[in-house]
Amino acid sequence: MPRTEHPDIRRARRGEQAEAPVRLRCLQGKPTPPDLASDLRALTRLPEAARAGLWSVLGPCLTEPLPAEAEGMLDAFCRTHRLQRDDLARPVKACRFLLREAASAAVPRATFVQDLRALCGGDDAIQQFLFAGYDAACKVVRQEVLQGTLADHGKLLVGIDWRLDSVQASNRGSRMRVPVALLTLRYREGDETRRITLQVLPETLRQLTQTLTEIAP
Repeated sequence: MPRTEHPDIRRARRGEQAEAPVRLRCLQGKPTPPDLASDLRALTRLPEAARAGLWSVLGPCLTEPLPAEAEGMLDAFCRTHRLQRDDLARPVKACRFLLREAASAAVPRATFVQDLRALCGGDDAIQQFLFAGYDAACKVVRQEVLQGTLADHGKLLVGIDWRLDSVQASNRGSRMRVPVALLTLRYREGDETRRITLQVLPETLRQLTQTLTEIAP
């Protein structure tokens, strides 16, 4: 069995000192995980072009669980910017953790600034990078939190696919020529995503359209 290198030994190899845990408001007072600050500072060691485009891979990685295509996106980004995988994975993981925690706790921007300063000092490059997508990241995570909260207590509609068909004839009768809409409703139930397909006649479809118009915010 391969030996696991102790974190303090890894830090010594990198010339870093062990980090003291910091209690952040975005973590609701819990201490920071080991290496969080050093992993976040790895942002400043990325080439400027890589840091400028990093939200293109960080944004899609904010959801939980990670999307299936996340690994491929990270590998492609590394090839484009000639990075080692660990050079990218460490800061992305640290940013993802902080942003998800801050969004889940609904931390205001000013409070998030204070947390970043407590964690990394006055590093403007880190603050500017995280602030560039902070509002959009919070929106993604808060929407996920809301959907998860609702799905915990029942079925939650998350999407609709449709197709328009026409019934021409069946063993019950001929020369019908009636349009029929097929609506496939995708919904979450617990941790699973399921779907149901309904056939909708024109009269019912008009009723549904009117109802949706009335209740739409």
